[in-house]
Amino acid sequence: MSKLTIFIFIIALILTVNINGQSKKNTASIRKNKLTKIVNKAETQHIMFNIKKGRLYILDGMRNPLYPKRQKVKDREVFTVYTINDVLNKIEQAQTKRMKFVKDEFTGLVKFDNNTGISSFRLLEASGWACPPGCPNN
Repeated sequence: MSKLTIFIFIIALILTVNINGQSKKNTASIRKNKLTKIVNKAETQHIMFNIKKGRLYILDGMRNPLYPKRQKVKDREVFTVYTINDVLNKIEQAQTKRMKFVKDEFTGLVKFDNNTGISSFRLLEASGWACPPGCPNN
C-alpha cells in the first residue's frame, strides 16, 4: 500500500473512533416529530445546531432561537449550519423515533447519528458548515 492510502486509512479510523466514543455532554437527542415541528417553524432556508453540556440548541438561518426558545446566543458562538431540505430529508430517512446528534470533539461540528451507520450520516455531515465564519445570508 502507498503511504497516502495508509494515511487516509489511519485518519478514517481516528474519525470513526472519535464519532463512536463521544462523551454524553457531546451528544443530545430529540423526538423526531418535535424536531420536524421546530424545523418547519424556521422562516429561512437554513437551520443551525449546537450541543452544550448535553443539551441541543437550534437556531434559524438568521441565528434566531428556535429551541429552546428563550436561549441567549452570543455572536461568536459557533453553530453547525444545514439547509432545511437536508434536515427534513434526514428526518424522513431516520428509522428511529428520536434523532440523535453528536458534536465532533475535533471539528466542533454537530452531526446526525441515528444508529444508521457512519456512511449514511457522512453525506449530511459534508453539507454542514460552521457559523461563524460561514453564516448564511437568508
